[in-house]
Amino acid sequence: MMVLKGKTSVKDFNCACDDTFENAQLIAHFNNSTRQIDFDKANFNVKIKSLDCNNKFINNDIATSLKAERHPFINVEMLSAIPNHLEQELQVNKAYKYCIKTLISISGKTKPQTLHVTLKKINAKNFTIHATKGISMNDYEIQPKSPIKFIKIKDEVNIEFNLNVEIQ
Repeated sequence: MMVLKGKTSVKDFNCACDDTFENAQLIAHFNNSTRQIDFDKANFNVKIKSLDCNNKFINNDIATSLKAERHPFINVEMLSAIPNHLEQELQVNKAYKYCIKTLISISGKTKPQTLHVTLKKINAKNFTIHATKGISMNDYEIQPKSPIKFIKIKDEVNIEFNLNVEIQ
């Protein structure tokens, strides 16, 4: 699940995406000495038109602002994960902090971003990943469309996602 949260001069908005991401094969290399994980082609796409803000006008404004006709997806590519813990082996039902270096593409612009994530091992094959990241719309050259001219939309939006990952 992914949630896009923003603020206007009048009220806050939340747009949720409950799409199930396609199964993907993620190849990762684990460095035993540094415990860093290097990913190879580990990415996921969020379909912009699947964001639901519980208001069809806001849904349309978000899609227009993010140029969904030309760039229908927000893409997150994970490059590497650096642990913020000292444990050599992950324990079941314990949360661990990581910094994940990513490339995030929105509206045809790709920028490096660092995500501070919480990873939790559910069992030998299943993990959850939770992250929240503040993104500047200016960085992606996004001009937010507002239905009413006097309503100002704040530059920073928060992207929050929860992923369930299964290791095959």
